[in-house]
Amino acid sequence: NLERLVGPVEDLLRRSAIKAELVDSKEESGLDFFKLLSPTQLNSVIDKFEDVSFSEGEVVVTPGARSQLVVVVEGEVGIMAGGSTSKDRVDAKQVLTAGMSYGGEQLREEKDMEEPAIALTDVRLHRIGVAMLVE
Repeated sequence: NLERLVGPVEDLLRRSAIKAELVDSKEESGLDFFKLLSPTQLNSVIDKFEDVSFSEGEVVVTPGARSQLVVVVEGEVGIMAGGSTSKDRVDAKQVLTAGMSYGGEQLREEKDMEEPAIALTDVRLHRIGVAMLVE
């Protein structure tokens, strides 16, 4: 029984997706520092990611929030320009879709989040905050 050997399949897929995002990321994503972790350290970090969902129009990240990394699993998240809390796609300076992330550089440098992120559709995310990493 595969599930007895490796655990719940959904958890295995979640961990694999997070690991791929962290280790296979491009340098400009701000996630390149994860490549420097040992397998044990990387697994420890992956264990701390939380699976969260937001409804369309909800604020995913507020300006001034402690640094965090958000990886989109399903749906679309708008990174709003100039601190705007608009829920309109045309006001987004960037739209994140499945597999894309936001906050890697802020997490690495322990800088507060500067721009709001708004759920443009119902979204599911993997998220880890700086407080979770320093535990």
